[in-house]
Amino acid sequence: MKITDIKKFPIAIVITILITIWLLGALIISAVELSNSNNIEKTISFEHFFNALWWTIVTMTTVGFGDMAPQSFIGRVIAIFIMLSGISLIAIVTGTISSIFTSKRIMEDRGLEKITLNNHIIICGWNKNAINIIQNLINNNKTLNFVLINEEPENNMNSILSKFKQVKYVKGDYALDSVLSNANIKSAGHAIILSNSEKYNDDKTIIASLTMKNLNKKIKIIADLFDKEKISYLKRAKVDTVILKDEFENNMINSQILHPGIPEVINILMTTNKKNHLTSVRIPEEFIDKKYSDVEKYLHEKSGLLCIGIYNEKENLGFSDFLSSDESGLDAFIEKKLTESGRSLDKEQNTSIKLNPDKDYIIKKHEGAIVID
Repeated sequence: MKITDIKKFPIAIVITILITIWLLGALIISAVELSNSNNIEKTISFEHFFNALWWTIVTMTTVGFGDMAPQSFIGRVIAIFIMLSGISLIAIVTGTISSIFTSKRIMEDRGLEKITLNNHIIICGWNKNAINIIQNLINNNKTLNFVLINEEPENNMNSILSKFKQVKYVKGDYALDSVLSNANIKSAGHAIILSNSEKYNDDKTIIASLTMKNLNKKIKIIADLFDKEKISYLKRAKVDTVILKDEFENNMINSQILHPGIPEVINILMTTNKKNHLTSVRIPEEFIDKKYSDVEKYLHEKSGLLCIGIYNEKENLGFSDFLSSDESGLDAFIEKKLTESGRSLDKEQNTSIKLNPDKDYIIKKHEGAIVID
């Protein structure tokens, strides 16, 4: 029997048979005992249907309190049949329920179970940084839930699942619609696309980003990228944050030589589970159309936050501005995906950053503050 066939076992029919035997058994044993026994004192309890039903259930479940027992030969034959039927049917019900739970666990371990989480974080791909990302995010917010999508060996993923209760697993290619659907991409809040250091998979990252935005327009995507020249493609795919791996590492090395101490400061600011880390906060609506200096003062006095900039999630950008003039195949593919998702090429939302703006800068709607906590 296949694992998927276990769930199709008619357990409802078995339970119906159990109840039917209880009712018929109670009726038959009551009638037999009252008509065939000469000992009225020992059979009087079978006169009432509820008592007979009680005896049938107790006998069938092999509990056997001994408060009632059939006295006639036919009654005892019926009792034997009820006992054997009870043992068999209850064993089937118990085994079926156990198999369902076991098969569900096996499906989850193999990454074949459909995910039903909401507002979860999907981590696509796998590299040595994945565990640290999960651990740091959980340390900062223990209510977060994660879904891993990759084609790593099952043993590797099982060790992760056993370590983190908040983590689920879907096996497959994260660029495919069907695999993303199994991860419940439509209800996810964020997606992180990790690059594999052993093979440059920037093209797959671009295709996966387009597919995700096609399935969920509101999802926030953070993507690793090796080739700087492909940033424009990810912008067309509406990726919210692009991390250039080689460039970041090179900048850190250069900074350590030219400006000692800067990499350490960056590491401190980027560590979410320590004091003095970078974070973002929403600006209260009453500060819209007011000066940046007012927000800066408010955040410092109320929460002790050091404001260093402003971000805006409603910046209008046109995808057509990013499309190249040579009408390449990738451009056509991106345009097709955007059209399929019902999104305009003319106006899209994007996150823009203004670090250390002028004190007289006027706060606009949908803007938030970048602060050091």
